[in-house]
Parts: sequence; structure tokens; C-alpha cells
Amino acid sequence: MTEWENKSTRRQFVAGAGAAFGAVALGGFASACGSSTPSGAGTTGAAGTSRGGALRVAVSGGGQRETLNPILSIYDNASQLRTLQVFEWIAEADRNAAPKLQLAESIEPNKDGSQWTVRFRSGLKWHDGKPVTSQDLRYTLEYVGNPKTGASQYPVTALMDLGAMKKLDERTLLIPMKQPIGDLMSLLIGPGWGLIQDGTTKFVPAIGTGPFKFKSWTRGQNSAFVKNADYWQSGLPYVDSLECLSIDDETARLNALLSGQVDAVGGLPFPRAKSYQSQGESSPIKLLVGDASQATSITMGMSHPPFEDPRVRKAMRLIVSRAQMVADAQYGFGHVANDIPCLGVPYYDTELEQREQDLEQAKSLLKAAGQDRASFTLNSTNGNFFPGQLASATLFAQQAAQIGLKINVENLPAESYYVQGFPNEAFAQIQWTPATIPSQYLLEYLPDAPLNGCQWKDPRTTKMIHEALAAVNKSQAEAKWKEVQRYMWENGPEIFWGTCPNVDAVASNVVAYASKFGPLDWYDFRRWEVT
Repeated sequence: MTEWENKSTRRQFVAGAGAAFGAVALGGFASACGSSTPSGAGTTGAAGTSRGGALRVAVSGGGQRETLNPILSIYDNASQLRTLQVFEWIAEADRNAAPKLQLAESIEPNKDGSQWTVRFRSGLKWHDGKPVTSQDLRYTLEYVGNPKTGASQYPVTALMDLGAMKKLDERTLLIPMKQPIGDLMSLLIGPGWGLIQDGTTKFVPAIGTGPFKFKSWTRGQNSAFVKNADYWQSGLPYVDSLECLSIDDETARLNALLSGQVDAVGGLPFPRAKSYQSQGESSPIKLLVGDASQATSITMGMSHPPFEDPRVRKAMRLIVSRAQMVADAQYGFGHVANDIPCLGVPYYDTELEQREQDLEQAKSLLKAAGQDRASFTLNSTNGNFFPGQLASATLFAQQAAQIGLKINVENLPAESYYVQGFPNEAFAQIQWTPATIPSQYLLEYLPDAPLNGCQWKDPRTTKMIHEALAAVNKSQAEAKWKEVQRYMWENGPEIFWGTCPNVDAVASNVVAYASKFGPLDWYDFRRWEVT
């Protein structure tokens, strides 16, 4: 074990799904036992009173890019929702974005972090009745680790010596690392993970271990699922069936809820959310407001002049009034950020000076770089991928105009926003699902990272990230991650101006929960009820 074993931190590791599953082990920097029972924060209605019925949910879709492959599901909300009903992983995040075990009974390192051992819970079965084995995990990691797959989590498997993995028994897999990893759990949480059955090459029909079984799917439109009567978490899910609709227009989604076409919608427009919030108990719908640390940023592509110039990047960061962006573009929902991601999670550097708007310095830097009269095009979309996106882009352009800088906002269709250009855009927007700091920096800022939308290829950053990942001493890791963040705060290619909470809505007869980790309880409908 590393020396962080059994030491409690703010992000306590909770194990399993309640006492019914007994004690489980979680290795790494910190571990603690706890319950996954809903905390009640963001709860609507009285839980535990109703079973059965159908739950209908609408979220923004991804058009023809939608998929039932959990490894490739990160680019649109509908794909994430659907795959999370069918597929599960060895670990997951709880409602406070803290890692906890899911299909794994234990995930433990050796003393120096050079090897990790994963052991599955006993009795797990796939939807087709086959037993879950360590070979399934080997196959999944090899699938993610194949560059041809195009998996967003590829950089995590690149840290593993996949060819040297060893099956210890039917439930246990030994995973050697190419370098010491002090906190593997922090790299296993987030979109783009899901256990797939050994030999899987097609995902229709989708066969997983999750609470719902696949019934039907029309790409870009709708999908249907039925309760998994043999689910390993006894008594779950509460509803008998689940339907997911892809509705891109946020007003159309809300109207579907108000008319009774659906029971829940993701991504409520901020103006409408504020209006319903002010109505209190008289509101016809109930809001789910998660205190999420989703990082909202403006990206600057290093392969597109003039963003390779650090003076231009710093000037852009100084143009932004973060408080105004949160107040106006997000109607007061969310928090001001400070040009680094993962606000509020372990390792986050709270001692950094808060960057404020400084138009005079921004103008001076642009003039020195010969860009004070330049014109830029900022790619945005009409709020379908996340609320307030187009509004924040428009407001940023207005702030830039105060120093004579022209920024043209291009409103792209939501279904093509992450198809046209990403990850090679010059000037765009993105919102990051809450993640651990090791995961965020590994997946975004290494030269070959699939989510490197800023084309950041800085040898110093790469070296610092690998040194931080290798730290098996808690204080050393904290110091290393602080170095990474301070360097990126000063030199990085993104403007992290705020956090965006998940503001969703449900019908009055739905018992639901909000999550810090993602929209609609991070699409975890196991304990939702339709009364």
C-alpha cells in the first residue's frame, strides 16, 4: 500500500452500494467506508415511496454522432445518458464527485505504485447471463489502449503495461504500470469508461451490467430501456422502464416537460430556471440545481496564430470580467473561476491570486504582440450542449470591444459543434465535466491527449504532469500538482472564467436527485421514482 492508505481526506473514498455488499477495499492515497444512499441534497419529493412506472427523459443529442459505445460516448449528452444505463465500470463518482468502487470489490496498489490489482465483486453477470470475469477487464483496457479506437481515456491506459497484465483468477487482474502511479483511482472516474464484454466489436444491441437493459434505439432520436430484474444491487432500479429522447432545442425540451411528454429534462435555460426558481412552491416544475464544479472555458489553439504568443493568451484572460460572466451569462448560477480547472477538488491551488479584469494591461499586451487591431472568430453554439454558452461568448466579445478588439461569434449547430474542428479549433468554448486534477491534466494537456483541444504540446508541462502522477507521497503530490497549476495559470491556453452548475427540471410527480458531478444526477436513475 502507499502511505496514503486509510488516511481520510476531503474526497473520501466510499466503498460499495451500502452495507449489504459488505466491506470492500480501495487502495491509493486515501480510503474510507461509507454509504451510497442519496444524501438528500437537491432531492425533490419524498424518497422510498414508489416503485414501478416509466421514466421519460429528454436531453440534447449528438445527431448522427450518437453512440451506444461507452468508450466513445463523451461528445454528447444523449450518448452519455444511454451508455450509463447499460454499462458500468470498476469505479464511479458519488453525488459529491468523490470516487467510489462500483463493479470492483477492491483496487489496490503495491508499495511503490508500480502495480495495481483490481478484484471484481462476486456474482456479477452480464445482461446475457454470462459471468463478469477479469478477462473482460483486460479486454476493455486493451480496447481503450488501442489508438485506433479513439478513446478519450487512452492516456490513462498509456500509463499501463497492457502486455504484461496478468489474470490472477476469474475475478482478479494484476495491472503493471510503466511508471509509478500513486493515485490510480483519480484516473478512473469520468466519462469514457465502461466495462465491455470480452470480444465485443458491435454495440447494438448493447450488453452491459447496468440497471437497465437495452430495448431499442434510433440514432439522434430516441432509445428505450427496461429494468434489469437481475441487477446486482438488489431492489434497484425503482422504475420499470426508461426512455431517452434527443431534443436539441432547449425551449422544445422545456415544452416537452411542461406538456407531459417527458418527466425530466437536462440543461434548463438559465433565464427560465431563474424564473421558475422565483416562483417557489407554485412552480409547475421542480428544479434540480447541482453545485457542480463543471469548468467553463474559452480555448485558444496553439497551432493557430497568434495564440502561440503568450502575450496574446494572457491578454485574452485579462479581458474577461468573470463576475459579470457568471452574473449575466449564467444569471447568477455558478461560481467565478481562476483560469485553472477543477475548482473545489483535492490538489486545487486555493492560494493562487484571483485573476481580475485588467483592460489596460490587456490592450498593452496585444499592442506589444501586434494584435491590438486584430479580428478573431470565436466558435460557439446556441446553448444546447450547455446552458449559457452562446450568451457567455457574446458577452466576452462585448468585453473585448471595450479595448477595440473585434471578436466575431459564430453560432454553430449543436450537433456539429464537436465535429467541426475539435480538437484543432483556433478559438472556441468547452465545458469540462467535474474531474480529478490528475485526470483533467492527463487527458487535456499531454501532446497526444485526445481532448487536447488547445493543441498544447509543452515539454515542461508533460514532465511536470508525469512527476505529479508518480508521487506516492501525499505531501509531495500536493506540491507537484501545485507547480503544474501555477505554471498553467500563467502560461496556459484556456480562459477558465467560471463554473456552470447543472440546472435540470423534473415533473412534480418525480422523486429525483441533483449531483455535483453531472446533469440529472449524472444520469443515475437507479433511485428515481415516478409517483
